[in-house]
Amino acid sequence: MARDGSTETSGARRGRKPVTATAATAEGDLPLLRRQGASLNHQIFLVMRDRILNGHYEAGQGLPSEEELSRLFSVSRITIRSAMATLEAEHLIERRQGVGTFVAPTIRPPQLHASVSGVIEHIADIDRKTEVRLIELDYVRAPFHIQSVFGCDSSAVFQRAVRLRSIGQVPIFHIITFIPQEIGKDFTREELNRTSLYKLLQRSGIVLHSGHQVVSAQLADPVVAPLLNVAVGSPLLQLRRQHFDESNRLVEYFEMLASPTMFELNMSLDPEALAG
Repeated sequence: MARDGSTETSGARRGRKPVTATAATAEGDLPLLRRQGASLNHQIFLVMRDRILNGHYEAGQGLPSEEELSRLFSVSRITIRSAMATLEAEHLIERRQGVGTFVAPTIRPPQLHASVSGVIEHIADIDRKTEVRLIELDYVRAPFHIQSVFGCDSSAVFQRAVRLRSIGQVPIFHIITFIPQEIGKDFTREELNRTSLYKLLQRSGIVLHSGHQVVSAQLADPVVAPLLNVAVGSPLLQLRRQHFDESNRLVEYFEMLASPTMFELNMSLDPEALAG
């Protein structure tokens, strides 16, 4: 263990039996993802944050003491203290001297809800509720999956942008977009860092008319995990979407990843669908 306890790794430490993902305690399962290079204090922060946001610990409820959490996770109190400091910095808990640690009294998870059917409405809703930050921007020859989607060959060039959408300081979506070079060449790095692609397309005279969406799941890789503030290997919702203009021309393809604690999809079933 490092002297300050903040970089304890997931390997077994001398003289101490490691906690496994199936270890049960009086608090219920508090698993640590045993991933190489992931600090234990960050893993504990993620587990506690998810339990707070999912309502396991309710607003205003007292949390176990540092000593109790240290036993639950089989880590040092210094490691627990570091994880709790991060929770406090994100305004999820309050530490009252001489009394204890409590869940903040007004926990409102920044969770977004979206209809599966209202694709265009969903885009506008995300634009209103989140802020955007550009992570990467380049022009690339079409990868194989983009060739398949757009029906082009490997010589076609696309603008590839990676952006992060957040509510305040909380990351919600990791988004990768591909648009044909002839459309994307008019969009500057500065514009993509502050304006939604939906609005930029509208400015160029392109009106999104319809779309096709596939909902799946994948595990957070070492690139995406720190951007979404989740552990490597955490489950993520994946949305793959194609957007068409009024002439039914495919103008954009994007892949969006989100933690299920921050985003959910809702679907309504009409009587005809149920009758089928």
